[in-house]
Amino acid sequence: MIAPYNCVGLIPTVWGIRTRADIMKNIEHLGHLTKAAAWLSRLDIPVRLLVIPEGGLQGFNVEVLDLDHVEFANSCAIDIPGPETEALGKLAREYDVFIMAQAKAKHPDWKDRFFNVGFVLDPTGEVILKHYKLATLYPVEHSMTPHDVFDWWIEKYGRTLDAFWPVVETEIGRLGVMMANEASYPENGRGLAMNGCEIAYRASFPHPGTGKISSRSRRARGRWKTTCMCCRRTWGPTTCSRTRRRRSIPSAAAPTSSTTAGPSSASRNTAQDLPTLPASSISSSCAITEPARRFRTG
Repeated sequence: MIAPYNCVGLIPTVWGIRTRADIMKNIEHLGHLTKAAAWLSRLDIPVRLLVIPEGGLQGFNVEVLDLDHVEFANSCAIDIPGPETEALGKLAREYDVFIMAQAKAKHPDWKDRFFNVGFVLDPTGEVILKHYKLATLYPVEHSMTPHDVFDWWIEKYGRTLDAFWPVVETEIGRLGVMMANEASYPENGRGLAMNGCEIAYRASFPHPGTGKISSRSRRARGRWKTTCMCCRRTWGPTTCSRTRRRRSIPSAAAPTSSTTAGPSSASRNTAQDLPTLPASSISSSCAITEPARRFRTG
């Protein structure tokens, strides 16, 4: 039996990056949010899982500004593991939490290219899972997917569930990743379920997808595979570093708080607002809800 614990999902302000070094500004901000959110959420039950939204490290400049794929790969994409995951690992160690997050990341076998990667850190700060996004937001997202290099992918990783829907067994349950548009397709949820996933990280999804369509899809993915869905929605205002003006991105209401002792016992409670942090306009809360594309290079 897994003891009850809280999952904290952050809703940060994010600065779009122009260089890889800019990522550390976002990570520093995430550290401030984590301190406040973890303190508030562990008053009665320990926080064991911290969830960071898609775009939380790098923003979405590559999509919004239609940046060149090769340029972004060489100037902004990260390595996993690397300095950025090490910085997040410090948070994992300090608060004794697992961290689920996302980043545009390089692959050692592919020069001048990047993938969209969901990853999990354990409480020691080690990377224990990497998932390469299978279904990007097709009209705008520049990331490669395993389908773009399918023959190479199965030769290297095999034609197994782990090659496409990896799951890691931990002391808080079996964790997997299903990012944003991936949940629009039932095959991704089924792949995780067949591989034993109990808690799936559903990263951000843009408006209007964050409305009824997204809500129904994540509930469907969770219920017919008896899996808890950790769903982080995107932030409010974000800064575009090229124009330095505020771009307003629609933001959903703050999600609910919940605790879990496994996927069968997820419960929903009313979230509490966190105090506003310096130079930020954010809210942070917890959330678990029940349960061959065209490759662009510029």
